[in-house]
Formats: sequence, C-alpha cells, structure tokens
Amino acid sequence: WCQKEPHFNLVSGFIHISGVFDLVPLVYTSMNDPLKLGRETAQHFSPQYLFTTLPMDKLNKIKQVVVVGEHDPPEFRRQSRDYAQVNYQCNKASKRFC
Repeated sequence: WCQKEPHFNLVSGFIHISGVFDLVPLVYTSMNDPLKLGRETAQHFSPQYLFTTLPMDKLNKIKQVVVVGEHDPPEFRRQSRDYAQVNYQCNKASKRFC
C-alpha cells in the first residue's frame, strides 16, 4: 500500500497500542463469522506478514512504538511482542544492505 500511497512520505511514525498484528488466529474463532476470512486472506491483511512485501527503505524511516497493556489478554501481548521482534529484525537486516 505504501508504494501506491502518495502521502506515505508524510508519515513519521506509528504508535501501535494493543494491536492485532496477526489475523490468522481469528480465522478459527467466532469473530471470523461476519468476516469470513480464509487463512490466506487473513495472512495477506496481517501487518505481521507485511515486512516481506514493503519497501524497507521507506519503512525504516518511520519510527514505530509498540505498546501493550499489563492486563491485556496473553494473545495481545504475544502478538505485540512478535510484531516488535519481526519489525526490529527486518529493520536491522535491511540496514546491513543500505
């Protein structure tokens, strides 16, 4: 989406608060009844998996903060942790090649 977004260069940062970064686990819950997501569609729209398709040179310029509440459900905490780790690894790996 950032390749097609004309104003992407205006974004300087994101603050993610108790985000849902992986939609795949929702496929197997009642929350998916109105959404009717299949596994592939859920993965396609999950921020957790976007790092393989985004232009990292643009994404690396955007500061991201991932915040999760102390009393949030374990799944929110896991997804926030996993997203932050993937983001960090992709950012670190891409800087080696810049």
